[in-house]
Amino acid sequence: MDFFADIFDENVGADPSHVSRCASPQDAATSYFKDIFENSNGRIRSAVVAVWPVTSPVEHCIVFDADAVLTPCMEPDAEPGEFDVFLDVRERI
Repeated sequence: MDFFADIFDENVGADPSHVSRCASPQDAATSYFKDIFENSNGRIRSAVVAVWPVTSPVEHCIVFDADAVLTPCMEPDAEPGEFDVFLDVRERI
């Protein structure tokens, strides 16, 4: 399924991203937040994300709290300063 995703603020829906072939709205929110996190070089570690089907208006969005949790990588071949990243994306209730 295809979704629109955007940061949930006063401008939500003004310039959303298109997220393709996702199994669920949470999948779309996770994919969108992963892109934000990676494109910021890890500086953006939390966001509130709105997701809605491309066939629906933004008013039908589902809101997610998204966080990137970084822990030092414990693998034997890990480089100094290397981290494991866990993306925690949960629907707001």
